[in-house]
Amino acid sequence: MKLAGYDPFMTHEEIEAMGAVYYENYENLLADSDVVLIHVPLTEETRDMIGARQFSLMKKTSILINCSRGGIVNEAGLTAALRDGMIAGAGMDVFTKEPPAMDDPLLHCPNLIVSPHCAAQTKEAVVKMARLCVQGCLAVCEGKKWPYVADRAVYEHPAWKGREWG
Repeated sequence: MKLAGYDPFMTHEEIEAMGAVYYENYENLLADSDVVLIHVPLTEETRDMIGARQFSLMKKTSILINCSRGGIVNEAGLTAALRDGMIAGAGMDVFTKEPPAMDDPLLHCPNLIVSPHCAAQTKEAVVKMARLCVQGCLAVCEGKKWPYVADRAVYEHPAWKGREWG
């Protein structure tokens, strides 16, 4: 498998160091990918990040998997993309409204797999989350900016001017 990645907070070098091909634009990545995994926080910038336009760019054989947050994938757009054969399938464990209504058209797409949102509960994931939390708290207590915040706009406040990254 060839891995590829896009992240607005990571450098070209950081993504390639993980063994992935770097993409400067996520829509180009969508167009080239067979399987797309979404792992982003839900912010105003990521809300409806994947919608009708993005589905139209993807291969008809593509599979989309969203394991991050509901609201990132526009569910009406996904329903149409699955129903109309714009993509081959999707897997989700998050929805905009949880739990989704049983009559939600998305749940009646035969090429959709849904599961509970619990994959982050492995021992390794919980330990890593705890470490990142502590590291972030320590960095902020030391007056350093923490790069893994959901909204970097918090660092536009004058109190953070000139501060180094932790």
